[in-house]
Amino acid sequence: MHFKLIKVTKYCMIAIERNWIKKIVIDYLYLRRFIVLEIKRIEKADYHILEDFIYWAIFVPAGAKLPEKSIIFNPDVFIYIENYGNENDCGVFVEIDGKTVGATWTRIIPAYGHIDAETPELAISILPEYRNQGIGTILMKKLFELLSQHEYKQTSLAVQKENPAVSFYLRLGYEIIRENSEEYLMVKKLAVSEGYKRNVHLQ
Repeated sequence: MHFKLIKVTKYCMIAIERNWIKKIVIDYLYLRRFIVLEIKRIEKADYHILEDFIYWAIFVPAGAKLPEKSIIFNPDVFIYIENYGNENDCGVFVEIDGKTVGATWTRIIPAYGHIDAETPELAISILPEYRNQGIGTILMKKLFELLSQHEYKQTSLAVQKENPAVSFYLRLGYEIIRENSEEYLMVKKLAVSEGYKRNVHLQ
């Protein structure tokens, strides 16, 4: 198997296979072990993944009770995954030891974060026990790269003001363009080539 080295930092080494599947090895120093991530595109056949992860994408304030899982079939939620696999749909998911632990995807849909017919709206979902470990950042950067390859100029999202993820989106380059009493509407401009540079080879 041949890999191309994408980035090395104090905390992680990232490499990509020929078949597009990205292998990421993160050295969690405090755990004294390596964790291998596999990032793959979301294909139409992976629809079942989205049914699970749209639920975990729903913001629940601290101390509030989790909603019933049937909430994903509410029209304003289900629109984010219904019939995924259309021409304008883009997404990636991540596995650890064969278990899917996170996903992020975009669709052009008339939903909460809709801007126009040229701007895909983003959703991201990480299982609770895998949050705050850098996985979301890695996923998002790969998705930005994929969107740029599809020649999208920007991506949007809507987020509740009390959601701690607001600071996460700001760090990734999103800007607040509108707001109401409950939510921010945010947009990130996409560069010609987003994501990690691929100019160093792993021998």
